[in-house]
Amino acid sequence: LRALPDASENLELMQADLLAPGAFDECIHGADAVFHTASPFITEGITDPHAQLIAPSLDGTRNVFGSVAKSVSNGQVKPRIVVTSSIAAVLGTLNDKPAGQCFSE
Repeated sequence: LRALPDASENLELMQADLLAPGAFDECIHGADAVFHTASPFITEGITDPHAQLIAPSLDGTRNVFGSVAKSVSNGQVKPRIVVTSSIAAVLGTLNDKPAGQCFSE
């Protein structure tokens, strides 16, 4: 991303704790766009799927959108928001994919 034309003047990459309320406030303040690409994802040692996968994913998304709402309520311009997912959202295990085949939309 940093190699894109004009990225040094127009792109700022920031990091925040997905599960900490308010952690995105500074990141989102004044942003034109927000790309929410993260979600806790583990594949081993899952003993409580809700607590280990679902709740953190929901909480993280709520935290990002909460920071957006706070920024807008403080008079900032509404940013464009992109929420992404991955094959991990629909994929069980590697054994679920038939040999020699690809998952596709």
